[in-house]
Amino acid sequence: RVRGPQPCLLHVYGAYGSCLSADFRPENVVLLQRGWTIAWAHVRGGGERGRSWHSAARQLKKAQSIVDLADASNFLVARGLVAPGMLCIKASSAGGLTLGALLNSPRAAALLGAAVLEVPFVDILTGMRDPTLPLTIHEFAEWGDPSEAEHEANLKSLSPYENIGNHRYPPLYLSCALEDSRVPPWMPLKFLARLRARRLPAKAMVGVGRRRRPRTASSQRTSHDATEQEQHLEDPSVLLHCTGGGHSGAAD
Repeated sequence: RVRGPQPCLLHVYGAYGSCLSADFRPENVVLLQRGWTIAWAHVRGGGERGRSWHSAARQLKKAQSIVDLADASNFLVARGLVAPGMLCIKASSAGGLTLGALLNSPRAAALLGAAVLEVPFVDILTGMRDPTLPLTIHEFAEWGDPSEAEHEANLKSLSPYENIGNHRYPPLYLSCALEDSRVPPWMPLKFLARLRARRLPAKAMVGVGRRRRPRTASSQRTSHDATEQEQHLEDPSVLLHCTGGGHSGAAD
């Protein structure tokens, strides 16, 4: 029986009607021995509760997967199983879209102590616009066809890459595979590059082209606000793991 908040690893997928099984994984044993809680979020978009569960979060309804993951995180906190900052969420491939989108929410990101994204599908808009990728056309039924304005707008609103914010992100683990044709390596690499580049404009604007003036109370507040903004946009800790294999080689 769990007594008080403990570190928690939460698994999520939620796409294609696939079932995320709470199966045995040797790496979880080490965490359990150290007092961790292991949890699985069966968000809509998966197939854990049948076809209707899948249909409830595909195409224009895909945002429901993200809402469900946020609800699962809040549930663990509300039940006292985990405290804010003690939760790590892990997702791979299409599950990376759901987790990546969640990270772009300041409130949701504040609950996390870390996130693991293995070969994450984080640039869905560009991917679904590229017919040379082997799965693009076949997956219009899952994600929508961006040649239609309604689906394009929906994919852009969901894309983790397109919606990176200016809030604090938790430490991240990102993986990619150089020979991956499902989730090309440029997807997680673009996501990481934009995440780091977001801080540059704030730093470039501080003190540029200004003469020194007496430090009034107002200027002190401005300086303090600028310093806070720089800290606010500080790079998150990111571990990037690139392999030379295919899609399954960079995910467990």
